[in-house]
Formats: sequence, structure tokens, C-alpha cells
Amino acid sequence: MGNTQAKHNLWVAISANDPLAVRDLVQKYPFLLNEPISDDGKTNAVTRAAYLNRPHILAELVSLGVDLNSTTSTKISALMWAATKGHLDSLKFLLEYGTDPTQTDPHGLNALDFAVLYGRYNAAYFLYSKGIRCNKTAEDFQQLKEELQTLWVDYSGLMVSLTCNIPPEVAPPFTVPPPKKEPVFIDPVSDPNETWKNWAKRIIDFEEPPLVERNSLPYELQPQNTKIGRLKILLRMETDKPEGIENEFSEISESRISSADSEARKDLKMV
Repeated sequence: MGNTQAKHNLWVAISANDPLAVRDLVQKYPFLLNEPISDDGKTNAVTRAAYLNRPHILAELVSLGVDLNSTTSTKISALMWAATKGHLDSLKFLLEYGTDPTQTDPHGLNALDFAVLYGRYNAAYFLYSKGIRCNKTAEDFQQLKEELQTLWVDYSGLMVSLTCNIPPEVAPPFTVPPPKKEPVFIDPVSDPNETWKNWAKRIIDFEEPPLVERNSLPYELQPQNTKIGRLKILLRMETDKPEGIENEFSEISESRISSADSEARKDLKMV
């Protein structure tokens, strides 16, 4: 069996949670114990076991002499992966067997920082109870979220709950974003800048048109000032117009009718 196949087999054995197969492979190929086993070289045996929450595999690897603090090119340890995924069983095992909780990744994040960054309050609470503290502030986490494109987390609320020792079973959810507030318009009109693609999709899905504030549009784009808009108003078909504009156009129309009537009367007198 070649080295590549041996790495693949160890990957499969860890994923299948098969300690006996792991022992057999590592005894035959000792280099597998701390070397990367993934095709991209970013995962070794202990980080894979922690990522999948395989405490029995971790125990087998410890008995074979694995370095629990070993990392790959990512510099993310098994403890960090367990914290990221919120795997309490693996976290407890790793700390009990001497994993270094102060170890950091290239961003300066320790295991507790990873738990906070990904909103794993159960893992964060456990690590905090063991005397581990964050290296980052809520503002730092917010910047990292934008940089790493992670999911929304209420970092301020989570960190306050940690310092107040609020148990996970009574803590609020920190990964549920607040409901999006719908804009309140004073004088809404359809957005004339809507794309044809969005328009077609909206028609197919029977959705309402996007709205904007009338006064936010340039004068020439406001519905009542376009040629079609003026024509609709004159034909009494337009309902999307500012208050008072109907009277304005009514007066203009009546004035024109009166003027035309006067001209007709003059013509009759001349006949």
C-alpha cells in the first residue's frame, strides 16, 4: 500500500469512527500519526477526529503517542476545531489530556476565540469556566466576521453572557439575526431604476415592485413628471401621484375646455 492510499484509509477510518482500524494503520505507517492526511494537506489525524467529534479516536491516537497540539499549514489545532464545531466531548477530552489552550492561529485566535467567532456558546461557556479568556474584543470579532465571511453572531451579547456566567440552557440565541426592518415610506413610488432581469423575475413570481421615496428621485424620473406619467394623469388613470396634483391637472384641463368653448362661441357669432 502506498503512502497516499494509507492516508486515505486513515481518513476513512476516522470518519467511520473505527478505533481498531486507526490503530492498525498507524502501527503499520507510524508517519501518519502527526502528518497531514488530507489531499490538500490541511488536516491531520487529530484535527480530523476533533472536527468530527470522535473522542474514542482521540483516545486511540493518544495511546499511540500523537501530539494533541500538532497542526498543519492552517495552524488550527484540534482544540480550536472542537471549539469551532461546539463539540463538548472532544473539548473535555483534549483539555484533560493536556492540550494547550493558549495556542493561537495566524489571526491570534485561541480556542475560546474560535468558539465565540462561530457563535458556539456551549463550547465558549465550557472553555471560559476553565479559566480560558478571549484574546479578541467584540469589535475584533466583527472585523474578522467581515474578513472571513462567517455567519451573523451577536458578539457583544455573547461575551457579556460569558462574563456574567449565564449557563447555555438559559442564554438567548446568539446566532439568530434580528428581524429585518421594512422601510417606512412617506410617499412611495415604484423604483424606475429596477433592472429588466429583476422586473421579469418579479412578474413571474407575482411580487410587488420595489419602492423608493418619491423625493429621492431626480425631478425627471418622478412618475408625475415623465411623459407617460403626465398622459396617465390627464386620462385619469394615474393613482401614483403627489397629493394635490390631480386638482392641478383638473384646473388645466377645465381651463383648456373653457378656452375652446369660448373660441367656438366666437366662431358661431361670426357665421
